[in-house]
Amino acid sequence: MPSKPKLDTNVLPCQWQKLATGWRLWIRGWPTIAGEGESLDQATSNLTDALMREAPDLDRVLPFVPVFEPPVPSSAFAERYLRHALVQVSGDEIFEMHAGRGAEGNDAERAAYMRSLYREGLCADCGHGRGHRTDVPLRIDVAPSGARSGWVRGPIKHLICVYSERFLSLLTAQERAALSLAPIEMPRGTRQRFFELRGPAHAHPVGVRGLQADGIECTTCGRRTVEVIDPRLLEDGLNLKTFISDAFLAPSPPPAMAVGQDAVVTLCLPRRRWTELAEHRDAAGLIARPIGVIEQAECDQNPRVRMRVVSCEVCKTWPMPLTIERRERAAFDLPATDCAPSNFDWLAAAESNGRLIIAAATIPAQAMFELAMRPGRPARTEFIAMRCPACWRLGWIVLSRGDAKLRLVWRYGLH
Repeated sequence: MPSKPKLDTNVLPCQWQKLATGWRLWIRGWPTIAGEGESLDQATSNLTDALMREAPDLDRVLPFVPVFEPPVPSSAFAERYLRHALVQVSGDEIFEMHAGRGAEGNDAERAAYMRSLYREGLCADCGHGRGHRTDVPLRIDVAPSGARSGWVRGPIKHLICVYSERFLSLLTAQERAALSLAPIEMPRGTRQRFFELRGPAHAHPVGVRGLQADGIECTTCGRRTVEVIDPRLLEDGLNLKTFISDAFLAPSPPPAMAVGQDAVVTLCLPRRRWTELAEHRDAAGLIARPIGVIEQAECDQNPRVRMRVVSCEVCKTWPMPLTIERRERAAFDLPATDCAPSNFDWLAAAESNGRLIIAAATIPAQAMFELAMRPGRPARTEFIAMRCPACWRLGWIVLSRGDAKLRLVWRYGLH
């Protein structure tokens, strides 16, 4: 019988029930901490409110991440990508690295230390590590108490996943042997030992033909990030963005994998194995995110992604989303009745003037607006995906089948 979780982490196991009127959610072992709603999003919001009323320390439980076991049923569109049932396992806690010990050392020494972490140093433009990790250990300056896993924040611009010795002890000897793990230099007084998960990766993320890819490519070092972004894969708590080719799993996959690019990797396990581990206290607070697996014929090994984070001179001319009161919003997720019609009117002119490309659409813009104004929820999720022809920025207008809200996110992308 699974133990009753303590309300001391923001990642908590939850159970669900599908009702005739919607959903009921509750924290496992805490039936009084529950939320109901017509949509899963609404029920999750109400569950969060209930948790905030009961938790002794809000800083420990927010932002709340519900973990459903078994998972909430996915749509038929998503199920085809989930047949291998793989998950990425990582923590949400932040470990601080200042590249020095308090006031010790100077800027030149810190810079030299940072360069020494990667075989080709750091990119002068994007600040990411180049090449694989060296044998130089990470030095953590501030560690959160009670953490089992997390990521390092510091002068390096990409994420470094770290895992506690207690969590890693839950893995079998074969699973640990399949991974490259290196001990971390922790601050004085830290009781737990932590290990950095290093590359090289067993599998790297790919694009999916027919779906939109997003990410950043540095024009100096060529480092790329790749995510697949599709509104139908972000519903019902799924949050599916990472895909790998089934070629990485043939003829037989290792018992545990590192998935990522070069030195930026995350632990990957079969879902059934993670379900076993998640029952242990030393795995509390870790998050399992699904990984999609596709056949080689479906893979886009080199999808086009953005060349910059900020808007370029072309997509900077795209208007800001407007509420019905004509108030500008960088992005919003509101009932359709709060959306100004002009959010749809500008698309045709911008496309004809070469300021955007309609990359994918399930319905024309005007038809989507008319559908959004009708009462009730649509039968399926409708969306329009737009691209900047210059920098390839990805923007969206989405009408969700789950909550009948319009999401207008064309300045920062649907993440």
